Amino acid sequence: MKNLICKKGVYYLSDDKGTVNGTSKKITDNNVANTDNIPNKRFKSSIVIYGRYTCPYCIALVELLKTKPALDKRTVFVEVDMADEPLFKKTKLLKLLKTDIANHTTVPIVFDKGKFVGGSSDAKIYFELE
Repeated sequence: MKNLICKKGVYYLSDDKGTVNGTSKKITDNNVANTDNIPNKRFKSSIVIYGRYTCPYCIALVELLKTKPALDKRTVFVEVDMADEPLFKKTKLLKLLKTDIANHTTVPIVFDKGKFVGGSSDAKIYFELE
């Protein structure tokens, strides 16, 4: 699983939680908050999870995906409300994703290959994790 992190306006894909001994890959120099730059459109062959590490449903889903290596290796976790990154504030995300997610307003928000899957329960069924 990779984590999308932003430092000083630069996006990086990082190993699990950006571990000290892990690796990071710079993916963009800008942080323009628009619909073309959001992760579910940028990583079209990936599973993208918008969530929080403080959310029990997000954590449970992440842990289940980690048990399936084929799913885990193509998963990108985007922490909602991460510090200093306006693109990932929940209110901004909901506005940007509105046409894709309809009335879904809670995390996790899960996409597979650019298609909205749903929340935790929907994702467990979709990925056959239960």
